[in-house]
Amino acid sequence: AQVKLQVSDRSTGTYDLYRAGAAWTEANASYSGVSLGTKIGSIVPSATGAQSIALNAAGLQLVKDWASGAVANDGVVLSSTSSDGVDWSSREGANAPQLILTYTP
Repeated sequence: AQVKLQVSDRSTGTYDLYRAGAAWTEANASYSGVSLGTKIGSIVPSATGAQSIALNAAGLQLVKDWASGAVANDGVVLSSTSSDGVDWSSREGANAPQLILTYTP
């Protein structure tokens, strides 16, 4: 499983992907109020274009738990301490982020 993002302004910083630690809405979402759960992947978006974050074991389990209904899908959060910012395409953009799953029976 992987998260695919479109990068329009690259960065040399590391960006970590976390399970959102609590339910939220777009109306009350803020960077300073975010609650981070378990780290499920990371990326250094050093090139523009499509970039993918491979999910670690915790991320794969999270997707399974979402699918089975064992845990609520509160989404994911990208976070970094880097001062080198990055621009990603949003869900409103032409290249919205995607969760890509490959099923192997």
